[in-house]
Amino acid sequence: QETHKISLSSDKLSSTSWIVGYYRSQTNESDEASGWLFGGDATSVSTNFDITNTAIYAQSSLKISNHLSTIFNIRTEDNFTKYFSSGLNWDWGVTDYVAIPEVSEEIQHTFSGSKIAFVYNLNHSMNVFTSISEGYKAGGVNQNPYLSKFSRFYDPEFNTNVEAGIKYVSDNLLSNFTIFSMNRKNQQVQISSQQEEGNSNSFYFYTSNAATGTNKGAEFDSKVKLLSGLVLRMSCGILETHIDAYEFWTDDATKTILGDREQAMAPPYNFAIGMNYSHSFGLFADVEYTGKDGYYYSDSHNQKSDAYQLLHLKIGYSKNLWSLSVWGKNILDT
Repeated sequence: QETHKISLSSDKLSSTSWIVGYYRSQTNESDEASGWLFGGDATSVSTNFDITNTAIYAQSSLKISNHLSTIFNIRTEDNFTKYFSSGLNWDWGVTDYVAIPEVSEEIQHTFSGSKIAFVYNLNHSMNVFTSISEGYKAGGVNQNPYLSKFSRFYDPEFNTNVEAGIKYVSDNLLSNFTIFSMNRKNQQVQISSQQEEGNSNSFYFYTSNAATGTNKGAEFDSKVKLLSGLVLRMSCGILETHIDAYEFWTDDATKTILGDREQAMAPPYNFAIGMNYSHSFGLFADVEYTGKDGYYYSDSHNQKSDAYQLLHLKIGYSKNLWSLSVWGKNILDT
């Protein structure tokens, strides 16, 4: 596979209290692939993306008092994507290469996002903050040429997020705690389906859109300096997600109802605890124990991962510009 990319971007004018900017990027990506492609439905594929992003943005910072400050920003962006693909596949019926479906499409989306945040300094080590933001994620093209018309493209996703938290910083301790609630509109989901009845090779993975969804949860992370060279770190998160029921087209004429459950790849809890030691002579060591709750693999079926925990170890020696280490991931073979 060969890839070529060309890009141009960004000019910005700033001061201590405000920032305004203009952003433009142009990207061209061309790919040539050959071999066993799309489950054996193609032997060679040529694709080309031309993507242009243009945006204007502004941010203002205001100190309301000695303890309270606020930040406001806004951004408007235009995304234009031009996509083309063609290729060949071997047809045993005619013992020759035949063309696969050719795809030539243009997509244009316009987005806007904004955020307002307040930070209150309780003292020189601790502050509390809160924010509300409107964000977006661009849509795009699923490259598989055998996808049905209703499955080929996915639309932008739009989010509204509210969060609040507290942060503490000292010489020996760094801690953050945040709670958040996000509403997701036109949510992008990872889908897998068999596009042709009776043809198991037409089982494809791609991105689609649900109706709406929510993400709610809390996160905590901390680093503590216990002794000289010895640092303890820990983090944990809890997450509650939901995708509302939505229609999903498996082909041009068949649809089903999905959703009304947790999102895929979203474990309800995760945690990590680790310890790092480094000596002035150059010796270092690190141990980390992590875990996740079970979660759905995909938004379109009920297969789930079990909850699991992993142990990682690393020891080594560092001197000037080089280091030597021995490490093991998941050393208990979970």
